[in-house]
Amino acid sequence: MLSSSSLSDDSYGSRKTGELRSAARGRAPAAAPSDGRGDGGGGDGDDEVQRPAAYSPGPKGGSTGVRMCVLGVSGLVVVLGMVLVALASVRKHGSSPYPSYPHQEVAAAERLPRVAEPIDYSLFIRVGLPSPFPYFSGSVVIDTVIKSPTSMLFLHAGENLVVGKAEWRPEGMAAGLPGWELGIETDAQMTEVMLDLGGRLLTRGARGKLVVTFSAALRDSPLRGLYLAEVDEGEYMAVTQFEPTDARRMFPCFDEPEYKAIFSIAVSHHSSLTALSNAPASTVSPDTSDEVADSNYVVTRFERTPRMSSYLVAIAVGELASLSGVTSTGVEVKAYAPPALVDQAQFALDVAVDVLAYYEQFFGQAYPLRKLDLLAVPSFAAGAMENWGLVTYRYSAMLVTPEASAAAHYRVALVVAHELAHQWFGNLVTMEWFNDLWLNEGFASYVQYVGMNAAFPAWKVWDVFPRDETLGAMLEDASPHTHPLAVPASMSVNEINSLFDSVSYGKGASVIRLLVDYFQRSPEISNTAFSDGLNAYLSKHAYGSATTRDLWESMSEASTLDIVQLMDAWTHAPGFPVVNIDASACATATGTSCNVLVQQERFLSTRAVNSAQQIAVAAASTDTVWTIPMALQAGSAADGAESFAVLRQAGPEEVYVTLPASGATPVVVGNLGRGGYYIVNYTATGWEALTAMLEADSSALSVLDKAGAVHDAFTLARDVQLHPFIPLNLVRRAFRGADSSFPLWDVVLTMLHLTNARVESAGEATLRGFVTDVLNATMYEVVAPLSRNGVISYLASDNPHGVAADGRDSEELRALVLRVALDAGHHDAVAAANIGYAAFLANETGNALDPALRGAVFHHVVATGGTADDPAEKRDALYALAAASSPVDLDRTLADMVDASKIPSQEFPRMMVYVSRNTPAGGRMKAYEFFKAHFTDIIMARYGDGGFGLDTIIEGVVGGFDTDSVLGDVRDFFTDNPVIHAQGSVDRAIDSILVNNVWRRAHAPLVIEWLREHRYMM
Repeated sequence: MLSSSSLSDDSYGSRKTGELRSAARGRAPAAAPSDGRGDGGGGDGDDEVQRPAAYSPGPKGGSTGVRMCVLGVSGLVVVLGMVLVALASVRKHGSSPYPSYPHQEVAAAERLPRVAEPIDYSLFIRVGLPSPFPYFSGSVVIDTVIKSPTSMLFLHAGENLVVGKAEWRPEGMAAGLPGWELGIETDAQMTEVMLDLGGRLLTRGARGKLVVTFSAALRDSPLRGLYLAEVDEGEYMAVTQFEPTDARRMFPCFDEPEYKAIFSIAVSHHSSLTALSNAPASTVSPDTSDEVADSNYVVTRFERTPRMSSYLVAIAVGELASLSGVTSTGVEVKAYAPPALVDQAQFALDVAVDVLAYYEQFFGQAYPLRKLDLLAVPSFAAGAMENWGLVTYRYSAMLVTPEASAAAHYRVALVVAHELAHQWFGNLVTMEWFNDLWLNEGFASYVQYVGMNAAFPAWKVWDVFPRDETLGAMLEDASPHTHPLAVPASMSVNEINSLFDSVSYGKGASVIRLLVDYFQRSPEISNTAFSDGLNAYLSKHAYGSATTRDLWESMSEASTLDIVQLMDAWTHAPGFPVVNIDASACATATGTSCNVLVQQERFLSTRAVNSAQQIAVAAASTDTVWTIPMALQAGSAADGAESFAVLRQAGPEEVYVTLPASGATPVVVGNLGRGGYYIVNYTATGWEALTAMLEADSSALSVLDKAGAVHDAFTLARDVQLHPFIPLNLVRRAFRGADSSFPLWDVVLTMLHLTNARVESAGEATLRGFVTDVLNATMYEVVAPLSRNGVISYLASDNPHGVAADGRDSEELRALVLRVALDAGHHDAVAAANIGYAAFLANETGNALDPALRGAVFHHVVATGGTADDPAEKRDALYALAAASSPVDLDRTLADMVDASKIPSQEFPRMMVYVSRNTPAGGRMKAYEFFKAHFTDIIMARYGDGGFGLDTIIEGVVGGFDTDSVLGDVRDFFTDNPVIHAQGSVDRAIDSILVNNVWRRAHAPLVIEWLREHRYMM
């Protein structure tokens, strides 16, 4: 499943309101998901702030003279708009050496007692749609085997279900005889039903059929279980979303992933509608049951599924049209959508056909079903869901017009590749329990790039992997309230939804990439070790369940290394390290090599907060030692020499580095290629040498390494571990020339924007002049054609784009730079945007404005009356409403957000965060006051059971403040209004405020001093 909690950054652009509301209200499919977090950082005025000198000793322990350019306090970095590793230490026998992950100890009753397990299900469900009172009802027959003697049987059943009757039919009972009627007792809190055998005792090994009837109302909220999704006014489809634990909301079952079984499914529905499920339909016949008054009902029966978990069961009923294709291996692939939109599914279908066939080769396992369906769903809480054979998607994660931007095509292709990866990693082999969720999501988040690279090699997807996966995961993983990849198996059901986050996805993917990178760089390991280990893992556990250890054991066998031990800290310890590098010895080296001094420690965003709790977390973290494979380079990309080392201890280590043949004084760069899941810090001299090298030659490092250096420097400075002059000077001196790399500028501008948000929050300065100066040369290259060639010829959507574009990077760079130019009031850019927007409104086909630039233009104009059906266009229009510069207009947007028909529930969390970022209109406080005022009737009513939306709202809206007064109010509010499903988000938001506060007092004056020194403010 692809999470929908991540946010994209719309922070740049001039803003005014207008007619944009009409376009946003008309059609508002959800934005495709990614994995970032909201704005944040912080510090607490009640806690003492350590303010050491600008350049103070870095590594703790008083060791060996390593002098790092660090401050003794740190903070939370938040990369808005990005979903921007090494091997683990040997784990000691006995108790874990790592800091404990705080979680609720789950009672045994929260998981079903291990007295029985299912073999197969015969599931019949009748969907009462269309109807003034939509409903569903049905029966399930579960072929069951008894695992231990019992007089009670237990199933999961949602609190929404009415369980009618239940009986047990022992194996061998004659067909005409009545079964044993079971007493029924429900536990709504535990979502279980207990079935009393009436004093009879079933012995171990006994088999029989458990027969249960059920019914429930069919509703449009919540978006889980079997629910209604509104296609158009008064027109609905019924669709399922079961992961993680909501199959029980449609039928009583063993709703835990390890209880795999075969499913035979039949759906009764109106003959005017289409029914879909996991397997191909086998027959369609009239529903002759006395319970159906409408003679137009039919029963669609589907073939038996492979052995699978209950959360992968899926059905859909609605008015649907389809496109079809066939893979090179003969699998039929269909893309379904409402008839008016089905043509927009062609690109997703083409991607699925190509990628599915490629995955069969990559995984070494044939796709087990005869068909694969893709279904576009109008109301969908997640980004997409990997149901085996019937993958469901948000509109904007599947539907795209041929004229849409390359970015829109990229987003659809990435989501399709992610969900198809799950058909093996998650569906064929499934985690035993959701404590190992990362096995599903982390692997799919890695393999999606494998599939994308095979289908679209020109897109260079591995170049954006660190930005989109690793850096985004680090935002959350830097918090003391993060969780390890593999969490305790005793975690509660209430906590499961909180695991669908950037740690499970992005960190999981980064850890896999780290392992692959290690295998590729180690000469003693076979080139096929990773694929061999992967294929062995899938073969051994096919149609069953597995754990993290099972995966590492397969990798150990393939590589001949003890991967179980090596990967232990990366999967079982929270957080990630910062690697401090002192390369001063290399400056005077006369031979062909030198020794670099390195030291690791856990990177914590709250080291700046000198409270008892934070000190305790930091102290506990010293026990964690990661085994860190690290690639280094001495010198530039042209003449530098690569070296490789593996760090294995907490104290300082000497690393052998080969010097460049040129004999030039080398600049040693760590985490070469950004394959590692860690941050690099250098001494003051090291940072200066790196800056000087790039100032002299911007091509001295790859785009990945340049972006990585910028990220690390700003992250350390934002966490008050590095003097703020260092990242600012790095950007001013090294990146003022024209550069056509979008991944680089995206990181640079995001980091500058985040710093600017803190500076502007202090109310004393702005970085906008600096941003314009840095981007000036590149801005000219982008904006000049607007005036030179005419806005229509440049912006018109008859320019090549989509999959035939001159490249995703080039297109996204134009959009990013145009937004900055508009924000700066660049004359040509403003004129071009106004003319282009007017042409867009006047053009009946809506093609007068390049889709890639519509978001930037909409945010500038904040007015449109378009009525096109392009999901990407509607998303741009919707989010532009949050950018209104007038407080009155922003109040109108907030008033609209109360009405789900104007701002759909699936878009509401992102809208809340965008409003909170709107500094000119006082959006941060307005969003927070709205949050408190509607906490019960909207926030908790829609998202209170946990899941994707609640975390996004809490961290994005609450975490951006930096004052003691708001901190106190936040603590009081959540004391009075506890959120048991999102306590981790509350903790992280409070941490963010604390660290923001520290930064404001420790670094804001220094940044202002720097701006004045360089004449960016008077």
